[in-house]
Amino acid sequence: MDLLNSWTFETPFVPLQQSPMPSSVIAAIHYEPAAKTLLVRYLSGASYIYKNVPEEVYEEMKGAFSKGTFLNKRIKGHYKFEKCAS
Repeated sequence: MDLLNSWTFETPFVPLQQSPMPSSVIAAIHYEPAAKTLLVRYLSGASYIYKNVPEEVYEEMKGAFSKGTFLNKRIKGHYKFEKCAS
């Protein structure tokens, strides 16, 4: 399945308000284990798909105090990504 083309804003996300501290950058995240794909929706409204992200990394991100810092240090620059059409 081509997640970039099949993903819509109706795709279920994990709202970060359920985490200990909401992010000042990220609105929501969603992980597709079969595809090892992390979907990130930013507060700006932009959404990105990060590819080949291990589930352990996603679990660590969910537990991170700062989601934005985790994203910058552990996701960006480490995994290929594509911007979702808005």
